[in-house]
Amino acid sequence: MYRAACRLLALILLAAGLLGCNLTSYRPTPAPPTVGPGTNVNPYLRANLIDATAAQVQVRDTSGAFVAAGTITGRNLDALLTALNVSTTVTARSTCPDHVRLTFVRPDASQIMLTACLDGVVILRGLPGAESYDAPLFGAASDALSPFLPADLQALLDF
Repeated sequence: MYRAACRLLALILLAAGLLGCNLTSYRPTPAPPTVGPGTNVNPYLRANLIDATAAQVQVRDTSGAFVAAGTITGRNLDALLTALNVSTTVTARSTCPDHVRLTFVRPDASQIMLTACLDGVVILRGLPGAESYDAPLFGAASDALSPFLPADLQALLDF
């Protein structure tokens, strides 16, 4: 019985391959466990940004409203995604206001919006399972995001 099941599965996989089906692109995304201060997280994986195609950037202007600042694609997007693909320790939410909104577009056209406070470093917020906590990012995140920020917000980052 086991051998028959294995042969049937092999035939199905072979037929799918011959039909041009890409079976390796399926990535299950289980609900992430809730985390708390002191927990290490990877923002790239937690937000399921694998193969993201673009990121819309909005910044808070002097009136407090969020305005479009640009779209990150190509090499700039690769740099930002690489900066998010790190382990960082989640901390209690600070009183720093949200300065930036990042709306990432995933390959299936779904979107996720993350916010960021700029306080010397980019402090990411809104990660699934860690919505009420901060995830500080260092160096590369500031470098990747700064070209899309006005001078007054760039001044909040340490380079």
